[in-house]
Amino acid sequence: MNSRSLFIFTILGLLLVSSLDAAKAAKGKKGNASEYTAAQKPKDDAVVVEESSVIDEIPAPKILRPKTLKFVSAYVKCKMECQKIRDQQGLHSYAAQLREELAAAEAALGEAALLEETQSAVVA
Repeated sequence: MNSRSLFIFTILGLLLVSSLDAAKAAKGKKGNASEYTAAQKPKDDAVVVEESSVIDEIPAPKILRPKTLKFVSAYVKCKMECQKIRDQQGLHSYAAQLREELAAAEAALGEAALLEETQSAVVA
């Protein structure tokens, strides 16, 4: 019973709101009815084109300025340069480490191939 009464009150509330909106729309139409119908009536078949001076005036572009300007001090500049150098050194050392690992892996493969050749020669 409780859910039924809640449903009924909800429907009644929606109907009340929609009727209020319709009443507001009707009041707005009464005040502008004469202007609205006059604008809809066709005057003549001829079309009148008026030139506007608005086309001649070009608005200035709006310049957006940042709210706060970033000031880079000497300390921050030095810090950024040191970070770049550190990153470059890190990349160079990482590349060197990979080259060393590659050389060690190639040497291990070479020894394994040599060991296989010696074993196959002994068996034959």
